[in-house]
Amino acid sequence: MVYYIFHNVLILSLLIAIFIYIINIIYIIYKVRTALGQISKNEREVMKKLIRVSHIYIWHNQHQIFFLYFGISAFLIFLLTTRIIWILLTILVILEIWRVRVRTITPPLIILLGKSTNTTLMRQIDLKKLIKPLRVVSLLNTNIPWNQTPNNELFFDCYRTTNDEDWWIVVTQLIKMTSIIIIDTNVDSKLVEREAKYILSNINFLQKCVFLSPPDGSTKVLDNILPKIRIQKSSLNIVEYDNIEQEVTQMLKEAIP
Repeated sequence: MVYYIFHNVLILSLLIAIFIYIINIIYIIYKVRTALGQISKNEREVMKKLIRVSHIYIWHNQHQIFFLYFGISAFLIFLLTTRIIWILLTILVILEIWRVRVRTITPPLIILLGKSTNTTLMRQIDLKKLIKPLRVVSLLNTNIPWNQTPNNELFFDCYRTTNDEDWWIVVTQLIKMTSIIIIDTNVDSKLVEREAKYILSNINFLQKCVFLSPPDGSTKVLDNILPKIRIQKSSLNIVEYDNIEQEVTQMLKEAIP
């Protein structure tokens, strides 16, 4: 009797989990297509290539291989026993593999550029929550010894490369692909300065870029670059740190019908 009840509860739990997975995947696909339109095969291939040169790659492969073997094993057990629980586990594994695939090959809506500080990482988390299930990506280092939240929350969304040679290829590709660029301009960083120069060199990038600054308007990065080029600081979209979520919300309202 106890076994019968436990068995039925387990089957019901698996059915509920499968239903939640399907709804979640459909919702992600719907939101992505509403915001970004139809994702081309080329865009998906680019995202796969970016994963291969980032720290995501090893875990992503291990995840897919583990669930693939688990799913095959569950299906073989189903063929031998014909118990419904094993086919439900197989379906659940297929949905998990599909969910991760959709999650990782979907182009991001926003790229956040800046130094790898706890404040910047928490800003990325806040933006991620704001536009969820759409993506906010960065190349930040999520390994903060005293705070594991960024590493847990942003694992799939930080394309930090495994070697320095790939960094520039990845960052420029993400800048091209994203709908909104957010860059912290009040930092001392030659890398962020190089990213800012790249953005300022292209009118299409400028039109979708938000330059972050503290309330006093300090923009160290821009102050180093603008005197050398013909762009006025007043013509740029400079937003205070605390107002970035409102700015993104407004940009999305204008961009997405």
